[in-house]
Amino acid sequence: MMKEIELHLVDAAAPSGEIAVKDLAALATALQELTTRISRDPINTPGPGRTKQFMEELSQLASAPGPDIDGGIDLTDDEFQAFLQAARS
Repeated sequence: MMKEIELHLVDAAAPSGEIAVKDLAALATALQELTTRISRDPINTPGPGRTKQFMEELSQLASAPGPDIDGGIDLTDDEFQAFLQAARS
């Protein structure tokens, strides 16, 4: 069963509707880590070690278009993944 989570950033340092690239990359990384850890618990593998492939696929995050406050851009899932990959390197 897929769950949808809507995230709102309140009282951020950036203007309303904006987020710094470094903050976005850090936020995405932290959220992915959190969902992976939560997903590992039901199959009793909460400790250290490599997560099983099917659990990585089940816990994978994706982005969806949201409200556009200041005329920003929406990224497709592929574009978002490419963006994150570039931000990590």
